[in-house]
Amino acid sequence: MNKILLTLDEAAQLAAIDREACRGLLDQNTILVAQLSILKPLLGDFYRQILDGRYPRFVEGYLKLPLALWVKSIVLQNSVVVPGALGAVRQSSPNLEAADDPQIAMAIGALRSQARVLMEDALEHLDRNRELYPGYTPIPRRRLRRILGGVIL
Repeated sequence: MNKILLTLDEAAQLAAIDREACRGLLDQNTILVAQLSILKPLLGDFYRQILDGRYPRFVEGYLKLPLALWVKSIVLQNSVVVPGALGAVRQSSPNLEAADDPQIAMAIGALRSQARVLMEDALEHLDRNRELYPGYTPIPRRRLRRILGGVIL
């Protein structure tokens, strides 16, 4: 089993997630999926060292916030349609109007874009401070571009 780098409370606090409203959507599996989606591909073998408890200050200072934002994007994505007794249904409330698909996609994209920017900063920190992180091996920029998307100069 993989180690979870972020508690549910930390995810909720860092990414402003209402745990009560997201009951059933925010759990350790969501955090694990986020870790495997953004951290493992970007950090490669260094990810295993982080799971082993090495470099806790790096995790705290550089990884928890982008991880929490990615978690929030997954929660948002999973909250749109939920399984019901008669199939998949959209949640509704008498006091709220559900966002339409383009609005939801834009919100998810914005969260992931913020997480990517923060991850780029984390990778730049690793590159600038290799003597502090001897287990880190930079990934080729071509692969980074494929994982993060966008243009990397």
